[in-house]
Amino acid sequence: MRKRNEKIVLVSSAGENEGKSTVAANLALGLARLDKKVALLDCDFRKPAVHKIFQTPGDDTHDLGNYLCHDGISDDLLIHLPKQRLWVAVNRTNYKYPQRLFTSGKLKAFIQKLSQEFDYIVMDT
Repeated sequence: MRKRNEKIVLVSSAGENEGKSTVAANLALGLARLDKKVALLDCDFRKPAVHKIFQTPGDDTHDLGNYLCHDGISDDLLIHLPKQRLWVAVNRTNYKYPQRLFTSGKLKAFIQKLSQEFDYIVMDT
C-alpha cells in the first residue's frame, strides 16, 4: 500500500458472522498504534457492529447511514476515540437495500474528503 500510495482497506466476505468487524477494528487499531491517522467506517449497513465494539454514544448526528440517506445532515460524522488514537464513523441502523447507500455520490465524496485528512481508511462492509 505504501508503494502505491493506497489509503483504503476494505474488509469484506461473502457470509455473515465471519469476524469482518473484528478484523476491521483490529486492523484500524494496529495502524493507529503505528502513529498513523486512521478512520474506521462502519459500512456494514445490514448488521452494523463498530458502534458496539467501541461503545460509542448514540445519536443521529454521528450516523453514517443516516447521513447517506438524508439531505441536509452534517458531514461531521467522525467520533474521535483519543484513547485508541482512532476516528470512527458508525452506523446503527439496519437497511433493507444497502446498495442504495453505496451507490450514492455522498459516500464517494465522504471517502475522498477523508483520504485528504487520514493516512488510512478502513471500511468494514
